[in-house]
Amino acid sequence: MSKVNSRALLAVAAGAFGSLDTALNVAFPDLVDDFGLAVTDLQWVVVFYVLVYGGLLLAAGQLADTWGYTRVLRIGAGISTIALVLCGTAPTFELLLAARVLQGIGVAMVMASAPALLTAGSGVTHTRAVGVFQTAAAVGLAIGPIVGGPLVEWYGWRAVFWFRVPLGVVLLLLTASNRSTPATKSNDVDRIGTLLVSISLGAAVLALNLTGSRGWFDPAVIVAALSAVVSAAAFIELSSRVEHPILELGLFRSVEFAAANLLAVVANGAMFATWLLVPSLLVGQLGASLVISGLVLAASPAATAAASSLAGRSSGRTASWSLGAVGLFIEGLGMIGLSQVDATWSAAHIALLMAVVGGGLGLFSVPNMATVMQGVGIDKQGVAGGLSLMTRTIGVVAGVAAASALADRVEPTRGFLGSFEFVFGASGIVLWGSGLLAAVLAVRPLIAGRRH
Repeated sequence: MSKVNSRALLAVAAGAFGSLDTALNVAFPDLVDDFGLAVTDLQWVVVFYVLVYGGLLLAAGQLADTWGYTRVLRIGAGISTIALVLCGTAPTFELLLAARVLQGIGVAMVMASAPALLTAGSGVTHTRAVGVFQTAAAVGLAIGPIVGGPLVEWYGWRAVFWFRVPLGVVLLLLTASNRSTPATKSNDVDRIGTLLVSISLGAAVLALNLTGSRGWFDPAVIVAALSAVVSAAAFIELSSRVEHPILELGLFRSVEFAAANLLAVVANGAMFATWLLVPSLLVGQLGASLVISGLVLAASPAATAAASSLAGRSSGRTASWSLGAVGLFIEGLGMIGLSQVDATWSAAHIALLMAVVGGGLGLFSVPNMATVMQGVGIDKQGVAGGLSLMTRTIGVVAGVAAASALADRVEPTRGFLGSFEFVFGASGIVLWGSGLLAAVLAVRPLIAGRRH
């Protein structure tokens, strides 16, 4: 097997493995029954994982640039596999949360390293490489709920962790046949900046997660938000004085680079609101089973995988922004469609619109991630991959928090279906506005060319 093919196989396996946590969503009711939890306690299963994963992505990316992409991926796969065993055997809820922290560390290392394996020195264009990675990640997202539903019904919630253990071992074996060379020198590592970024991102993720259950003015939310702001300010000040900061803030002076990161937050935030509200619609309003609910949820990432593969064939800056704009408009169309839901709809009808949402996200995400990774130096592709995944994570957390807040505000007067319609209608309008911004960026080079 050639070096490029070997890297591609490893990156594909890593992307799929790192995205399988969607299997846990359908296990929540069984988890509540087993540990005797309140439903609100479930947020911590998500918070402890996402908090660590999101906060460490840039740090893991810089570690990969320094130590080598395959080496860091190998370490991350090992940590993840051990964490999955600990999750599957956890005798108490507290130990499960501790294992989820360990899982977040491992997955951050896996996911920050994987896209860099394809874009750094592989001879593959950024857009095609990102298309491969995004397709694999979307396949993992789709497989999670499909496999998770039956496993929970047959074996209980622990099975959603156990079935991934052999996959982690396979990923470890794949790293054995790959070698990577460190891209930077260890004395160039911005350790303080890395710590400040991790604290800032982790605190921001925690604040966004807690708003749904505690509100915006809860003391814990305020402290977390202030910690995020203070750490970010300290990082900005430090970056102006460090020769090799973990992230060159000057990159954000580029309208395209800044817009790409902003739109990634919006696109993923809007889409992942479906993972919060659609399961409640299916089970609570339509009486669907866990298996059917899993299949409906899987329709979106399955469409994302197909669209990502298609988008990976695009090339050129103008073509990328045009495709991104189309993707945002299509994603918005699916959200507007879902906003028309009523109690007579079938699961198939909802699955179709979920596929429209997912397909639009796939068309957008590939050229968008390629733009971000092209904007960062070739010697920092780990950081670039971490940045792209970080904006996605922030979007997911912010989207879920915003959707939850909107639904809670509207539901007392309009009921569940009324709040569902309001949230999805608002999301669709925001996506169409974002699509207009992407369209403007697509025609900018053409207008500039005519002037010259």
